[in-house]
Amino acid sequence: MELTKLITSQTKKVKTPITWSDEAFQSFEKLKSVLAEATYLAFPLVGAPLHICSDASDTAMGAVLEQLCDEKWKPLSFFSRKFDKAQQNYATFDRELTAIVEAVKHFAYYLETEHFIVCTDHKPLLSVLSQSHETAPLRRRRQVEYLSLFDIDLAYLPGSQNLVADALSRIDCPEAKNSPTLGDEVNVIRHIDVVNMPVSISLEDLAKEQEKDVELKEITTKPKKGAMRL
Repeated sequence: MELTKLITSQTKKVKTPITWSDEAFQSFEKLKSVLAEATYLAFPLVGAPLHICSDASDTAMGAVLEQLCDEKWKPLSFFSRKFDKAQQNYATFDRELTAIVEAVKHFAYYLETEHFIVCTDHKPLLSVLSQSHETAPLRRRRQVEYLSLFDIDLAYLPGSQNLVADALSRIDCPEAKNSPTLGDEVNVIRHIDVVNMPVSISLEDLAKEQEKDVELKEITTKPKKGAMRL
């Protein structure tokens, strides 16, 4: 968090003017570059541990799906959406629970056959899957029933470490929809102006990257060895 220290220290006191020094500007530019590099989406690896970091603000929800690769958590996909008017009136517990449910729905394609952990900064949610909800609102019972379809565990993540999901729950994102789709996904780096980010990739570069992929290599070599009939 050294990169953000200079910037966040300026925002602790709301009514205090921000002193924008050369050092703070350099820290901000470095932070943009690091964030841009960090948000290149990884390709899903079979068997790699998965977790979701989710968060909810007063008006929106956000989450990031990550996998553990080379001892580092790398992003697979992002999710962000505004709460509708009714959801904005939910208590904090229900907004946070809704954020988790909608994130799991959005990432369900990756999660249906995998064990995964959902990280939340709202501690009361940690026991939601083991509690009795006989007297709870029907909406909450349905949400818990949906989550129980997955091999899921909940874990606490302090808000100070849940930065990506927190940011995604506060950006200007699409209105809530009844049926979440991949088209609703919001990529957090769209708000970052990084000049040296690649605009496109050539077919030649794509072929080279595919040759490096272990799973694709196995698929392409099997027919040559007669192990797979097409």
